[in-house]
Amino acid sequence: MKAALILLAALATPAAAQPVAETRFEAAAAHTLELAQATRQAPGAPPALAVVMVREGAPPMVWVEGEARSGVAADAATPFPVASLAKTFTAALSRRPAVQATFPDGLALAEVWPEAAVDGVNLTVVTNRDLLDHTAPLASGPMTLRAFFVSPPEPDAALRLLDQATEAREPGFGYANLGYILWAAGLERRTGHSWIDWLETEIIQPLGLEDSGASPTTAARMASGHVWDGERQIAWPYDDPQLMNAAGGLGLSARDGASWMLAHMGAGWVEDGAVPVELAIGGSQCHAYRLGWYLCRRGETRVLATAGGYPGVRSALIVAPETGIGVLVMVNGEAGAGWLAQSLADAFMDQALGALVQTLGPEAFRNEFARRAAQAGEGRRTRLQQGLEDPSWQGWTWSPDAQTLAAYAGGWCSPWFGEMRLTLEGDALHGRMGAWRAALRPAAPGLFGAVVNEAEPPQLLTIDPAAGTLDWAGFPFTRCTNGGA
Repeated sequence: MKAALILLAALATPAAAQPVAETRFEAAAAHTLELAQATRQAPGAPPALAVVMVREGAPPMVWVEGEARSGVAADAATPFPVASLAKTFTAALSRRPAVQATFPDGLALAEVWPEAAVDGVNLTVVTNRDLLDHTAPLASGPMTLRAFFVSPPEPDAALRLLDQATEAREPGFGYANLGYILWAAGLERRTGHSWIDWLETEIIQPLGLEDSGASPTTAARMASGHVWDGERQIAWPYDDPQLMNAAGGLGLSARDGASWMLAHMGAGWVEDGAVPVELAIGGSQCHAYRLGWYLCRRGETRVLATAGGYPGVRSALIVAPETGIGVLVMVNGEAGAGWLAQSLADAFMDQALGALVQTLGPEAFRNEFARRAAQAGEGRRTRLQQGLEDPSWQGWTWSPDAQTLAAYAGGWCSPWFGEMRLTLEGDALHGRMGAWRAALRPAAPGLFGAVVNEAEPPQLLTIDPAAGTLDWAGFPFTRCTNGGA
């Protein structure tokens, strides 16, 4: 199953193996865990931290500590939201023979969406491969916003968003989530089966990934993200199945993460068709991108690398297929957590590969993390205060009673986002639109601050009941007549 799965294996020549010695692997793992443990009592430390290190032919080292959610311990079976690491799964799915048979790389968008037109873009030459390699010359803020915070667009909604809310961008590589979202919608339109169903059938089940994926069952067990405000960790839940999407909505457990890394070992190395791009991911110097992965080097060793970030979660993943090692770090916190995840992954790889680099000791590592967490917490408090004091809110002087608020309740519809349902609960309005949920704080007549999380500034929501119009963050809605999209 392994060789058939991995996208790099298609044209691979077997590599001359340069395996990492057991003693070096164990020393690198011990050093990495010492650094991880040093941060656990630091102010702003994430509620849970998972570190997974693998060496081909040996049992994986899986270390998980902390709370997945309030009162719920995290363990090796806890799925963490891994954000853009999901792209490696979607890309692997695209390589499966059953998918290629009906939804091949070379299929043009004009064949999938013949009704759509985007000014300045010839959809007859933009292909599925362009979508997954970030070279499709398309941009759509509304489609990405919907997929990540409301729900992934089903084919009919994706068609409207492609035709009405997508524009041309400069050609060439441009990392974005849109391509993966549109690819998944196209897969469902072409085959009649959702990305989630395909993923379960072609990737999750064959690899025996018992705790991971994008199903409602996995979502229900998902670790919550957490936002540090300098004094406390504020939960950011990811347990709504409507948040699952092909660009970044997937849960991965530590033990399944080990299996995912090991599935990439020994596949050889292919750069045919990779898109040139120059950037660094931590200590990995990357020169190309291909189907969910950056192709990079650490010294003389070729590695695959990627990283992920959502509000309240961070992750880092590095795999060296030719040397048979890999590391995955998942964090359900935000403050300093991107640095923490990447630095732990780098520390392992540097030690395992014998890189001659100066590394921080446990105390210095803990202090650097604490400094970054404190800085992030202060920044978040400042952004929240500035957001609340913005002149747009007109001083928050409006205090309507329940009878006044009742005029604003009901269904408000958008062809792009579906239905936003406002309900009156006691003397307060609450909004729900797919996974998006908010408490509506009155600011001025017809003006509300939609509070989706207490750590975030409110989103601007204006409503004119007489005209039957609503505006959410610049996107228009009207009173629903025949339901949402």
